[in-house]
Amino acid sequence: RLEFACRHTSGAIVVDVKVDDPVQVVMDHTRGQGADFCVEMSATQKGFDQAFDMVRIRGTVVTIGTFNEPVSFNPFFTMTRREIRLQAIMGRTWESWRRMVQVIESDQVCLGPLVTDILPLEEYARGFELVKEGDVMKVLLRP
Repeated sequence: RLEFACRHTSGAIVVDVKVDDPVQVVMDHTRGQGADFCVEMSATQKGFDQAFDMVRIRGTVVTIGTFNEPVSFNPFFTMTRREIRLQAIMGRTWESWRRMVQVIESDQVCLGPLVTDILPLEEYARGFELVKEGDVMKVLLRP
């Protein structure tokens, strides 16, 4: 997935969090100011903390999805002192799906490279195993 990100992102900085500290990378690239906008998608305590550590004063942190475990969070130290805005998004409304279909149909994004495997529906178990192994981007099941 890191190789894919490097090949298919334009102007973005790809960080291998197993090798580099993402907070430090952001701070280095922003001369210590932090990111204007940070989207947290890992739904982990560590990712949540890092998002607040790398966002700038008066920046915005967006969380997508849900956390499986409770998150410890002190709003005063985490948000108020630095005037950080927190926005949570579930991303699974009929409106979000409708808008995404419009974007895809308008050819504003190319999703083809994300699909690494297309399997018949009967091979759903194999598809789930491929995803668990982590060597694929997206597996589609064809009825």
